[in-house]
This record gives sequence, C-alpha cells and structure tokens, in this order.
Amino acid sequence: MKGRERSPVSSPVRSGYRRRLAAFSIVVVTAGLVVVLFAWREADRERLVWEKEQGQRLAQAADLIAGKLLSTLSDLLVRSSRQYPPAGQVTENLTADDRALVAEPFIIRRDGNVTFPLFKPPFRLSDSGSAPMVAPTRGKGADVSEAERLEFIRKDFPGAVLAYRKALTSKPTRSERGRVLNALARSMTKAGRLSEAAAAYRDLVREFGAENSEGGIALGIVGALASARVSESMRLFDDAATALLDLRERLIGGTYALDNNQFTYFLGVAEDGFPASISRVEAGEIRGALEGRHEALLLSGREVLARAERAELIVGNPGPYRKDAVYFSMLSAPSRPYLVGSLPLSEGMTFGAILDSRQIAELLVPEIARLLGLSEGFRVDLDVRVPKASSTGGKQEIWVDDRTPSIVRALAPPLSPWVLKIQFDPSSGAIPRFGLKRVAYVSAAMILVAAVFIGGLVTLRAMAREMELVRLKTDFVATVSHELRTPLTSIRYISELLKEGRVGEEDRKSQYYKTLHNESERLSRIIENILDFSKIEAGLKEYRFERTETGRLTTDIAVRCQEMITPKGFLLKVEIPASLPAVLMDAEAFGRALFNLLDNAVKYSGESREMKLRASADADEIRWQVVDKGLGISPEDKTRVFERFFRSKQAADPNIKGSGIGLTIAKHIVEAHGGTISVESELGRGSTFTVAIPVGMVSESESPSLGNSK
Repeated sequence: MKGRERSPVSSPVRSGYRRRLAAFSIVVVTAGLVVVLFAWREADRERLVWEKEQGQRLAQAADLIAGKLLSTLSDLLVRSSRQYPPAGQVTENLTADDRALVAEPFIIRRDGNVTFPLFKPPFRLSDSGSAPMVAPTRGKGADVSEAERLEFIRKDFPGAVLAYRKALTSKPTRSERGRVLNALARSMTKAGRLSEAAAAYRDLVREFGAENSEGGIALGIVGALASARVSESMRLFDDAATALLDLRERLIGGTYALDNNQFTYFLGVAEDGFPASISRVEAGEIRGALEGRHEALLLSGREVLARAERAELIVGNPGPYRKDAVYFSMLSAPSRPYLVGSLPLSEGMTFGAILDSRQIAELLVPEIARLLGLSEGFRVDLDVRVPKASSTGGKQEIWVDDRTPSIVRALAPPLSPWVLKIQFDPSSGAIPRFGLKRVAYVSAAMILVAAVFIGGLVTLRAMAREMELVRLKTDFVATVSHELRTPLTSIRYISELLKEGRVGEEDRKSQYYKTLHNESERLSRIIENILDFSKIEAGLKEYRFERTETGRLTTDIAVRCQEMITPKGFLLKVEIPASLPAVLMDAEAFGRALFNLLDNAVKYSGESREMKLRASADADEIRWQVVDKGLGISPEDKTRVFERFFRSKQAADPNIKGSGIGLTIAKHIVEAHGGTISVESELGRGSTFTVAIPVGMVSESESPSLGNSK
C-alpha cells in the first residue's frame, strides 16, 4: 500500500560502524601512500644511476657519428666530381642514394663564372638588377614607316595590315622580322580581325620568341600575353588559359633571358590572369586538364625557385669555396641552412655541390648508425631545421622519460646549427621500465584502497538495508497492532452494551449487530492479510484454482466494498459487462487482491468521495481497473508502491492507516494467476490500478482445481 516515507537510519550502531570504517580506510590509504613513496624514490635512484651510465655511452656515440658523417660526405664529394666533370667525361656513376644526397652540383671556373650541370636557372643569377640587352636595330624601312603612319596617325588599320605585310617581304633581319610580325598582329587586332591576330601572335611566339622587342622584352612573352587577351575577346577562354600556362612553363624552363625582377613580374602576370580565364571555361575534361596542368606547374615552379635560391647564393659569392682542399660550410638561406661542399680540380677550377640536408638526415645518418653498430636498440635523428632560440648551443642534454631516453648535441662547425639526437628505441627492450615499476606500485595501492572502500561501501549499504528492514518491521508491527486495536475496541464496547441490556430499541440493536459484523470482517481481513503475507514471505502460499465466474466475483466484491464505504460517504461506480468469461482462479485470493485495491483507493481518496471499478475482456485477457481521484502518487514513489512495507510520502497523515503489505499481497496473487498489475498516477489527481489476467492461463486439463498450487 501507499504509506509513510522511510526515514534515514542514524542509529548509534550504524554511526559507530561508519567511524570504524573511515578510520580503517585512513590507515590503509596512509600505509599505501608510504609504500608508493618509497617505491617511487627507489625507482628514481635506479633511473639516475642508469642515466649517468647511458649518458657517457650516448655522448661517445654522438662524437663517432659526427666524425663519420664528415668523412662520408667528403668521399661523396669526390665521387660526385667524377660524375659531373667540367669536360663532360664521366668516370664514375653515382648510386641512386648518392644522387639523392647531391641536391645541386656546380663548377666554378677559372674566371669565377659558376655553371650548374643539372640546372638551367629561370633568370640570370648575377646582375639581377640590370635589364637584358636590346637587340641592335637598323633604321626603319619606308614600308615600316608608312605602316606605322597608317596605324598610329591615320588610324587606318586595314591599310596598316597591308603595309606591314608588304614590309615582311622586304627580307629584314630576324629580329626586325619578329618586330614587324608583332606590329602586324597588333594592327589585325585593332582592325577586328581577331582570328588572324591570334594566329599571328602564335607564329610570333613559336618563331621569334627569343627575340627582343624594341622595349627589350622577349617577343615570346609579348606574343603570349597578347594571344591570351585576343582569345578572351573571342571568348575562347580555354585558348587564353592555355597561352598563359604555356608562358608560365617557358618562364620556369628558362627560355627567356630575364633578370630576377623581370622573371618575378611576368610570372605574376601569367599567374594572375589564369583564374579569370579558367573560371569562364565550362566544366569538363578540358577544364580539368587545364587545372591539373596548372597544379603541376605550381609544384615544379616551387622546386625551380628553391633551386634558383640555392644557386644564386653560390653565384653571388663563389670565393669562399675556392680552396686547396675539401671544404664544407653551412650556407644560410631564408628557408633553411644548406651544407655546401667543394674540392679543387685541375686548371684552377673548383667542383662543388649543395647537399640535400633532409636526405642526409633520412638516408645517410641511419646508414652511418648502422655501420657503427647503433641500429639495434637506438634511434638516431639529425635535425636540420633552422634552430629556435632554445637551441642547446653546443651543450648536450640527456633525460629519461620512460619512452625515449635521449641525448641531444648541437654539432660543431661546419655542421652547425644541425642538432644530433640519439635515443633508445623503446621497442627494443633495452630500456629498464622505471615508469612501469612506478605505475605498478601506484596501481597496486590504488586497487587496495579501492577494494577497501568498495568493500566498506557494500557492507555499509547491506547493514543500512538490514537496519531499515528492522525499522520497517517494527513500524509494521506497531501499525498492525493499532489497526487490530480499533476493531477490537469497537467489538468490545458494543458487546458490553448488548450484554448489559443497555440497548433497548430494536433498530439500535440491529445497527449495533451490523457494526459488530463489519468490524469482525475488518478484523478478519487484517488477520488474513497478515497470514497471507507471512506465507508469501516464507514461500508457502498456496492457491486453489477453480472455475470461477469473474463477473459474479467482481459484483460480490463491489457489493461488499460498497457496504463498507457507504457509512463513510463514499460512492463506488461499477462498470461490469455481462459477458465476462469464466476462468480458472483462486476466487478467495483474487477477491482479496481486488478488495485490497479498493481499500487502498478509499484510504488515499483525500477530499474525493468517488471511486470507480471497471472490468472488461477481450479474446486474450480480462482487465480490472480501480480508479480514484485522490491524492495520487509521486513519480519517485510509483516504482516502489508494490514493495513490502513501503508507504509513500502521502501516508504521513495520521488519519491514513495501513501496514504497507496490501499492494504487495495483491501483486503476488495477480502474478500467481499469470497476470500483471500496474499503476498510472499523477500527484494530486488520483491513481488507476490495472490488473490483467489471461483468459487461457490454465486449461481445464491442466487445472489444479482439485488441488493446491503454490
């Protein structure tokens, strides 16, 4: 039944137990911390001893690697001079790894000029501020002068086209012929003959691209840019994009004699014009191919510019590399430092090479470590990046972090500012597991403490449940005693009145007899509930299943309940169809369960004096619903109303009597019949208890109607 909320247990026994548990936990935790502290200190001492020994070993290894690295690079430089000799007679072929290490070979000739056997710079690497030489020109012929007069003064563009064509037949020099062809294409553009102009510009790029215009700019550049503009005017955007990509490719390939500033300018013009052209090309294979080519040119352009950056540093100051012996130095570039090696050749020439620092770190250093026996159990890395302000500055450091005990050393010139790092390979098993020891000790202590706390918590909760159960049983006995006292007192008082003859009127006698009957029934119900609960708790409750007319049983229970509640002013509305089927059940037990639900509705009716008993059936089950408009049940109590001795918060009212076992008994009886019982309730608006019994729970052949069933 609904009933009083359980109060927290705070007895002296429980409080003492909690104090003892807390004291024991503190002792265990303290002891565990002491053990962990000593273990931690011992692991640190072992680590420090091991670190000192390995520091000396790693320092010696770093010195060996640095020395071996310089000697290996010297041998590589000698072999490279035979692969790229000044006279072109190759006497030794480098391996693929050696060629990967040599990023850019170069030769310094006797006159100080620097050449690169494998690289054609896209611009002049010296005198970058000067402009290219303009090709010498002769005086303009009469045909060219007449054509220019028609083009610029008279604005007779068709006439200028004819005049420029005539000038081409006068057999001028190659450079003059290129400039006349450029003027012819320009006049065609002004005359609106765009297709012919585009063809003329393409011929100009193809045949006279290396010739210079009167302004000193290569005609190939002028023709390519003009061709792109004409193609855009003709809405041939793919041709315009192609012209710009061709120009970019020729610029990167060093086709034109440009200085650095000119190269950068025209490369920017080609790059800036491409997005506008490609954006107007319809999506498809052509656009995809153009975009793919553009990406490839971007990548190759970055590589060419990086090589030009390195080469320009050599060309700008070749003097330091003209030594009498093998010489290495670190060449500082904006992006990163490069190692440059040189050695003298015959006839006053010098061979040199810019070495690829990343390939040295990735290929050469691991191979040297392997030759020195450091490949097993070690990892050797060379950091060739530009060092930060926190560089070791030539000092060495060693530390152990349980995974990579390492030594870091800044190499001395000429390998400075490279940093060599040697670390133990944690996968080799050569590193003592100091951290694992610490983790093991800490883990063991934590497990012990956790076990103590969990064990104590489980024990505390078990004791709390037992003590709560004891309290509930005590409350149950007190409640039942009070409920028994009330009908007994009434029976005793009325029987004394009747015995002493103090009631003379027959109407009053009849009323008293009826009261005696009701109180004895109430007393009987209380005793039957107690006996049923005792049997249920002991697992001895038995049921006698017989064929029962459920409609008649429901009507009888409703009549009994109405007789009980009418004097109290309650009204029970009954909705029982005439077609309720007969089923096998223990009628007495099921009636008690149904009566307990009705009695529960009366107790918690609050100000309402109306309840309802509904019954219904279908092919599968019979359902009973007891509906009240009383106090209702809170959501947190609704899941516990069928627990033994449980009474909800609403039972705090002393006028609401109950033992907390009525709903428990009802649930057991319903489930013994193969049914279910549930409750829907809203606080302050009433409750609806629903009982469902399957129609075909027990067939007649399986019926225990002549016997008992637990």
